Amino acid sequence: MKIDKAIQFINDNYCMINSIATKEEKRSMGCDVSRYLIKQLEQRKKAINDEQKVRTCNQS
Repeated sequence: MKIDKAIQFINDNYCMINSIATKEEKRSMGCDVSRYLIKQLEQRKKAINDEQKVRTCNQS
């Protein structure tokens, strides 16, 4: 799944991503930009999984 690959990329490059984030990004996302991005991706992954479960239930 692409989301898992994105999360792995962020984890592999955690410090670099935080170091290149702009002041504005840090202000809007919090100081730990990498952690914020991972949380967003995990929420999106959960929403996709929930949507697929609903679709499966509606088909049966």
